[in-house]
Amino acid sequence: MSVTKFYINLYDRDGRSLGAVELEPRLVTELPSKGSRVGELVFNLADSRVYYWNGSEWAILGTPKLSELLETEIVSPSDQQMLIYDASKEKWVNTDPNVTIVGDEVLRGADNRTLTDLYNHLQYLGAHRLQAKKYDSGSITVAAGTKQDLLSVSGIGRFLKQIYVSMSGSSYSNSRFHVFADGVGAMGVEVDVFPGPAILNAMGWGSTGYHSDGIFACRVTEWDTTNNIYKAHGYKQPELVFRNTLESDYNNIDTANDVTIQQVIIYELFVASKQALMVIPEYISARLLRKLVDKRASAIEVHTVGQFEKEEEIPYGEFVGTKREHHLTELARRKPLTYVIITYPENVELEKILGRFKPKKILHDNIL
Repeated sequence: MSVTKFYINLYDRDGRSLGAVELEPRLVTELPSKGSRVGELVFNLADSRVYYWNGSEWAILGTPKLSELLETEIVSPSDQQMLIYDASKEKWVNTDPNVTIVGDEVLRGADNRTLTDLYNHLQYLGAHRLQAKKYDSGSITVAAGTKQDLLSVSGIGRFLKQIYVSMSGSSYSNSRFHVFADGVGAMGVEVDVFPGPAILNAMGWGSTGYHSDGIFACRVTEWDTTNNIYKAHGYKQPELVFRNTLESDYNNIDTANDVTIQQVIIYELFVASKQALMVIPEYISARLLRKLVDKRASAIEVHTVGQFEKEEEIPYGEFVGTKREHHLTELARRKPLTYVIITYPENVELEKILGRFKPKKILHDNIL
């Protein structure tokens, strides 16, 4: 068997070649117990490797395998193992990681957090900021004895206040406006959120004018018990921080009469780099949508509105607090449309974010 000879090129301090020294290792069938001198070369026929004696043990000359490095101790390696440093051995050893690989991109640790969770957290630290939001239902007709879902948000933010409510077609005692932050009502229980007509009357504010008790403040602009028309503007209310959901609805407990209602809410939401606005054929809560879309979606908002008959008439500015013209047509009142706003990172395509969610139409994208 022929063994490759080794040459060491010699150069002077100016880079001129002085020639080369030829080295040829000694052939062995197994490594000797020790070398005769430091730097002795042997070619081991058992593994076809060249070894040199470093004064204490034989070391591989050239590029060895990971397991052959002096600083490592690799024993029976298996899939998905990793190297950690063992100070007692002063070596890198192979071991099973303290995590469980669940899928292509989901890596769960001892605290059950995933790489996606970490990525989203870094997104919050970097690109996320509070964005002022406004939800305006416009005029919506709610059938007798039914509930109308209005706003549904899945994300992190603050409910600031309900700045306007109106209800007509039934007694104030039948009005049931609700707002829930993480499932808790604005007054701590599942009752009307201030300033719903029923609560206004219960507080002794069932008349036009300004009212305040130091915690709540509002102005009732219309209180017509003859024609059953009630309108109020909210000025001061306790703010509610939500970590998961913000939701509102109206429950018409009058089983004999339809009512026409309107609710306007302002809130703040942590948002990322991009948002998409789309229309869906029927209402679906943000909590359920959260299960359908990719985990990298940082916030989901569902708005039910009755201003416009055609979704093409909805500019994105309508959903971020700008004033709008109300198209109060009969069709718009009785058949409100439902829109979804999804917030997602800059470096991810919308199609990947939507996952199993299939909207009726995407109206705007990359609009934040």
